[in-house]
Amino acid sequence: MAYKALLGPTHFLSFDAGLTYTDESRLDPEPDAAWFGGVLGLAYEWKISDTTSFTERLLYYPNFEESSDWRLSSDTGIQTAISSLLALKFSYEYRYRNEPWCSPTAARPTRRHDDAILGGLQLLAASAARRALKSSITSAA
Repeated sequence: MAYKALLGPTHFLSFDAGLTYTDESRLDPEPDAAWFGGVLGLAYEWKISDTTSFTERLLYYPNFEESSDWRLSSDTGIQTAISSLLALKFSYEYRYRNEPWCSPTAARPTRRHDDAILGGLQLLAASAARRALKSSITSAA
């Protein structure tokens, strides 16, 4: 289920929610785990210019069977078009798991979080296909 809150030419904001089922096959000595949960999300985009945009995607995953076992994921980035077919995107991704992970040899539980800085080229095939379709329709008329 999704709700689009802002659809302006500069700012886009949407919220979404849903149900999840997670089935983890863990390595020994940890037992496998499965549970029902949910997902709450937020997506935001700020079109800085015709070729550049700032994006944020935030997701919260509650566990319905154990409320202390929730997860959070965030992806923040900036993307700019290099040409009509290529874009350059840099983003920061952060993942957090609240439930402590217990190592068999650890004296006390440790929390787990992952973060990464990502960069790369992205092919803008969908927008190029739309432009090609629009030009073929215009030239046929």
